[in-house]
Amino acid sequence: MAAPSAADAEKAAKLATIQAAMERAKAQREAAQPKNTEHLTPEQQRAAEEIESRRATAGLVPPETPVNEKSE
Repeated sequence: MAAPSAADAEKAAKLATIQAAMERAKAQREAAQPKNTEHLTPEQQRAAEEIESRRATAGLVPPETPVNEKSE
């Protein structure tokens, strides 16, 4: 068998860089919290709940975790 070539090493380095960037983006998305949602009218709260329900149904958001708990 031949030893890994420089091209293979370069490709592996690029893949590692891409993977690290994807992990950082995922962590940033997970850390984002909705803002200005504390003082809503009942109608606004209902609309927000409907939107979140559609997002959950479509699989666009992970299941909710309580604000006091930190994900590991």
